[in-house]
Amino acid sequence: MVLNIIFIAVIVLCLGGILFIYLRKFPKARTLDVKTVPAARRAEVRDRILLERIKRNSEWSKSFVARGLSPASKVSKAVVKKLFSKIYDLEEKYKKEAAGQNPLKRSQLKSSISQHLVGAQKFFKEGKYQEAEKTYIEIIGLDPKNIEAYEGLNDVYLEMKEYAQALQTAEFILKLITRQSTPITKTDEAGKSFATVSNAHELADAYCDVGYIHGLLNQQDQMADSYFKALELEPNNPRNISLMLEIYIRQGRKSHALDLLADLERVNPDNQRLKEFRDQIANS
Repeated sequence: MVLNIIFIAVIVLCLGGILFIYLRKFPKARTLDVKTVPAARRAEVRDRILLERIKRNSEWSKSFVARGLSPASKVSKAVVKKLFSKIYDLEEKYKKEAAGQNPLKRSQLKSSISQHLVGAQKFFKEGKYQEAEKTYIEIIGLDPKNIEAYEGLNDVYLEMKEYAQALQTAEFILKLITRQSTPITKTDEAGKSFATVSNAHELADAYCDVGYIHGLLNQQDQMADSYFKALELEPNNPRNISLMLEIYIRQGRKSHALDLLADLERVNPDNQRLKEFRDQIANS
């Protein structure tokens, strides 16, 4: 019993030390967020994704887990050193690449990105998901704000059932689209003014994508929050109404469900799921 406690304590201390070193050594790798991306830092997001990929797939990561399950005496500094040497080597590799590359002209960059996108999409259609992932990451290295590349990468992770990676990517897409938003005022059919944003449809789509992945991860509260935000942005979109209506039915919130059912009947009277929703509400 005492040995088990000692072993667990050693493992916790090692993992804590690893986390401390990682956060000190790579503070920029903690998030996919790219606030401003000058040319010298344009590979930051690519590096972040690649580091995650290395940690996820490589044999040295599996070896570390295996060592963690062995007697405490085998947990040594050598393991920690090996763990971080891989990350460090990868970071240094891309620093050298970035320093040695001549910046592409705008026309060359656009052409290169287009070619890479075609290649990535081809890989994806052929089921070559690792090749598609690699190509999309290369595009992000050229253009860290390329939403199409992130969307393609998200599709890859969904097909590979790597939902945590898909969620991280979808959330970053949401951040990029949010930054493109401009507050505007519109007028509804009744002539009443209301505040919204310039890219409400794209933003609502992004929230739906995030909500969908939360659902795959069985994170029901986060899924509901995301779908509700999509509905706030586009309250007359039948898709958004239907998604939130399903949530309210599952939660047993009958009055809210009836309100949304009325909205769905108003904006989409020919919706084929109206009867299904009525029956579900009646039986809830």
